[in-house]
Amino acid sequence: MIRTAIIVLLLSPCFTAFTQTIDFSASQIALSEKKHFHPKLKIRSSASPIDITHQRIEIKINPNNRYISGRVKTTFKILDESLNKLNLDLNSELVIDGITSSKGQPLNFTQNEDNTFTMNFTPSLSDTSSIWISYSGIPPENGFGSFKQEEHGTGPIIWTLSEPYGALDWWPCWQNLNDKIDSLDFLIEVPNGFQAVSNGLLVDHYQIPQSNSEVFHWRHGYPIATYLVAFAVSNYELHEETISLKNGDLPIMNYLYPQNFENNVRILERDLSPMLKLFDSLFIGYPFIKEKYGHAQFGFGGGMEHQTISFMVNFNYGLMAHELAHHWFGDYITCGSWEDIWLNEGFATYLTGLTYEHIVKNGTWENFLTANIDNITFQNGGSVKVEDTTSVNRIFSSRLSYDKGAMLLHMLRWKLGDSTFYKGVNNYLMDPKLQYSYSKTEDLKYHLENTSGMDLTEFFKDWYEGQGYPSYHIKWNQNGNRININLSQSTSHPSVQFFEMPVPIKLYGQSSDTTIILDHTHNNQLFSIDYPSNVNSIAFDPEKWIVSNDNTIDILSSSEDDAQNNINVFPNPSSDILNVSVENQLITQFIIFNSLGKQITSQKIHQTESYQIPVTNLNNGIYFLQLQLNNKEFIIKKFIKSH
Repeated sequence: MIRTAIIVLLLSPCFTAFTQTIDFSASQIALSEKKHFHPKLKIRSSASPIDITHQRIEIKINPNNRYISGRVKTTFKILDESLNKLNLDLNSELVIDGITSSKGQPLNFTQNEDNTFTMNFTPSLSDTSSIWISYSGIPPENGFGSFKQEEHGTGPIIWTLSEPYGALDWWPCWQNLNDKIDSLDFLIEVPNGFQAVSNGLLVDHYQIPQSNSEVFHWRHGYPIATYLVAFAVSNYELHEETISLKNGDLPIMNYLYPQNFENNVRILERDLSPMLKLFDSLFIGYPFIKEKYGHAQFGFGGGMEHQTISFMVNFNYGLMAHELAHHWFGDYITCGSWEDIWLNEGFATYLTGLTYEHIVKNGTWENFLTANIDNITFQNGGSVKVEDTTSVNRIFSSRLSYDKGAMLLHMLRWKLGDSTFYKGVNNYLMDPKLQYSYSKTEDLKYHLENTSGMDLTEFFKDWYEGQGYPSYHIKWNQNGNRININLSQSTSHPSVQFFEMPVPIKLYGQSSDTTIILDHTHNNQLFSIDYPSNVNSIAFDPEKWIVSNDNTIDILSSSEDDAQNNINVFPNPSSDILNVSVENQLITQFIIFNSLGKQITSQKIHQTESYQIPVTNLNNGIYFLQLQLNNKEFIIKKFIKSH
């Protein structure tokens, strides 16, 4: 959705064109969202009794006047055979002039005080039916929301922005997050000299001489959520180009104010194509390739991802990337509940970051990660899952729905690896049940698990449902050719006792630097790594893969290292039997991991000082043996299996 505080990033001279327009912060985007949110309205979440297959909207608009009149034809299938009346949505300040069936028969209806109207069915309505609803009036003033008439400098403009509940302020509709409109025709009659823009393709444009007006007929053949239907009318100038993508050539249509037309054209021709090609290459092809992508300037303090036509206050780089990204995550697949709004906003925020990683570079990617982590850890609590969908501030929390949602994806990418992460996300995008439809967090989790073979239940429990973040406490020393590390963490909120994560530690040596990855599964976990070079210092997660704060690094004392020295594992390498003995402690369990951190086998042991572990069935290679002692300590030793 909408991006609105500008982070000024320090770049090299060759990128000075970006220094003032590189990013809209998530805080501004979220602020924009809140200002057009209707606190007294609720999106319908129950199963719909109808399936809307087509809507034809015919309206008359004069951008000099705040007024709308027209009619809407809704074609639908009845899913509930017992249905004898239907509640649809329209603001009570607009007047319904009449409702008729497709055969012209008047239908009884009642406008209600709760911004709905009830239509009574008659025997003339079959399983597949259509109705015409004629209406008119002055749409209500809702601050930044849904129907706005204003001046932009060289002319008037009327624009709409309906997310999340504002569509009913300007047209009779069905607001929900479970049934998309299968296709749409939108005919907008305006005075001569103005242009009207909407979703889809412009299939017709003709004059009406007797009324000094003209009609713009837009047609959209893809399923669309109600809140993504939009139009704008002004004295636009049109800039067109074509961008070649992997699935074909995509028409680009930009409706720009005359007063800054040339400057905006330069920005668009410079920035849009690399963004589109990046998203098109990392994910499935642009989802609306048969129609268009484009922008229309409007007066809102940010942007809005109306399907195939993003409405923009300006062409700020981060804002452009954010709204474009929504066409994969938010438009093509839409969150099925405001509880899961991170599936829209977290993805759009993260994809904006990917443009910094792959296109802009010059430190912008690192700054993006740092800013997100700082904002998330500014407070101790907060989950990505929206537990109170009646709270405006909670749904549009920049810290949680946007930044923490984005970093949840970043940590999944770290945990799964780039190849598996992108493959899993693309499998999610290609799921026939989700294409051009709605999804929940469980759908994304399923595809990431199915692709990776990992069980991500604990990860999502900690990072999606749980609150807060970890603080890591690291102690280390070097003993000859061995680096010993004691790794612990504390958590900022009691909802999560421990965040299980692969932890990157960078070793800075005299001759070279190396990053090692520790599979952190419990506190006071000891790691012993063979490392032949001298290490001067270590750093926790220097590339910022993990959301954390207040991390500490200290020296591991010799007494803490003694536990490692009192464990003997032999012979090493071993071909059949691995002998394990410990001094002054008893072994209670062992687990064997391969070099990738995958658990191979585990066994609880009756407390003993020595034990023989068969390794005959293991493939040749490097393994890690984790021993649990009766004093609750965990010790890890590396061994090699060979013939």
